[in-house]
Amino acid sequence: MMIDQYYFSSLFSLLLAVLLGGVIGFERAGKNHDAGLRTHILVCLGSATVMVLSRYIHREFGMGDISRLGAQVISGIGFLGMGSIIITGDKIKGLTTAAGLWTTACVGLVVGMGYHLIAVTVVFLMIFVILGLRPIAKWIKYRNKEIAVCISFSEELSYDELFKYLDDVGAETVSVKTNQSEADGKTKLIVELDNDAVDKSKITAKLLSIEGIIDFTFL
Repeated sequence: MMIDQYYFSSLFSLLLAVLLGGVIGFERAGKNHDAGLRTHILVCLGSATVMVLSRYIHREFGMGDISRLGAQVISGIGFLGMGSIIITGDKIKGLTTAAGLWTTACVGLVVGMGYHLIAVTVVFLMIFVILGLRPIAKWIKYRNKEIAVCISFSEELSYDELFKYLDDVGAETVSVKTNQSEADGKTKLIVELDNDAVDKSKITAKLLSIEGIIDFTFL
């Protein structure tokens, strides 16, 4: 391949991919995510390179499906996304980062195809979604948040009695998980309570007064 107008056009696309990937990665790096600045730059640059190569093959040889290599990028980026998702118990973290990596790959494909203005627009929309909607997401999460308390109690206290005590202080039970130990006769119960109906001080005072409760911890 000789240095011609197509080369400079491709070079501009690759440099723009580095810039746009850096803009997205800068925000993620500021939050101490594993997939940060360099990861997003490389994802965007790699995707753009694939599309530049596809265009070059089609231009030089007049053959091949120009979208085939891009389709492989879309499906292949999943392994990076999976690596950024962390599952701890029933909590899942990293979904936004995984979605961001996938979208960054798409931005790279768009840049590589030469649709630079579209790519810039998508990045601005991504930044708006990630930063601009964060306060709204936090508000929704707070409104829907459930408070969990892990309670260990002996066999002399029944489930019905425990739930009756919780109802007495206005705690609305959302879900229950049980883990019974036959060795020491203890039962561990994780109770999720509705955030709007919870008064931690009342629940703490009530649990301390119940005979049969060994210990409890708010999670």
